[in-house]
Amino acid sequence: MTLSNEEMVKFDDVFLGILQHCGKIEPFLDSIFYFLSRRTDFFQLMHSKDDKLGFPPGVAEKMLIKIFEKHQQNILKNDHKYMEWKQKKKSLSTAGASNVGVNIAEKNQTKKVETSVEDNIITPNNDAVPKPVQDIEISTQSQHPPKNDPPQLESAPALTSSDTFNGGTTDHYSWSQTINDVDIKIAVPKEIKKSKDLSIEIRPDSISVKLRNDPPQGSGLESRLLMEGTFSNKIRCDESLWSLLPSQYISICLEKYEPKWWTRVLEADAEIDKQQIDTTQQVADFDPQTQSDIRKVMYDQQQKMMGKPTSEEQKTHDLLKKAWDAEGSPFKGTPFDPSRVNMGGENSPMPSIENTP
Repeated sequence: MTLSNEEMVKFDDVFLGILQHCGKIEPFLDSIFYFLSRRTDFFQLMHSKDDKLGFPPGVAEKMLIKIFEKHQQNILKNDHKYMEWKQKKKSLSTAGASNVGVNIAEKNQTKKVETSVEDNIITPNNDAVPKPVQDIEISTQSQHPPKNDPPQLESAPALTSSDTFNGGTTDHYSWSQTINDVDIKIAVPKEIKKSKDLSIEIRPDSISVKLRNDPPQGSGLESRLLMEGTFSNKIRCDESLWSLLPSQYISICLEKYEPKWWTRVLEADAEIDKQQIDTTQQVADFDPQTQSDIRKVMYDQQQKMMGKPTSEEQKTHDLLKKAWDAEGSPFKGTPFDPSRVNMGGENSPMPSIENTP
């Protein structure tokens, strides 16, 4: 579940207070992640389908990239100088206007983008060509080995279990899924190093992935077409993203229009066995209130195992301590000793006060 901007604004006062205390962005972020490491399962790794906490390897990192790119683009679209520069580059580019993607190659090469963390200014030089980005969703790790692996190009990495989690493979690609998204991986020839080498169109009900030029000799590809067809279920086009890992593969992340498990990506694909789908949901897949309830239960269980008070017991303790010296309290002026108050059991709905010698 994604919070609206109006809902997120409600946290401004809390975050502003933390930021003012930290003084700079880096310690502010450090404190946020320290909280996540102590009070949530964000940094824990799932090692098998029986693990109930944490995320499969690489999933938490994708979540961070998704959120960063989402908010960066919201800022850059209001930067007139940036948009003018972007439009100028677009008019000079031979790439089609419908091309949507992220050129990871240009991010990883020696071309640089000058940044100032303190001033929050990003000044692209004349060599860097940023691409429009859209939301990316999170794939999960597979516990089921792939069946009928698609042909592997010379430069393509071997498939891992995460590439087919709750999904499978076809002659052209591998795919994985969670209840909310689908992650597709398509191998490309080693000569494919930039997003402008590709033509990718993602629509709510269909997809087309092609090379802009004829496939290189010896690549094993018979045509420019890498993937094309009608989706078996509708997607949210505006919330989907594709990216290129140079010389290796295309990663396509699709957000499902409604949360449900797919048995295939395209209508023309063979269906996977529904019984093999791991329907266990991650804590992050639930709405904020449910996440809070789950984490509260986890915290209370951990406290009990360590012999410490649960959240409710701690709350009762704090209220009792506050009322100990209140006006009219029979304990006013005495040292705080919660053992002198019997809060009652299941058959004692009202608290009672033990007689003092």
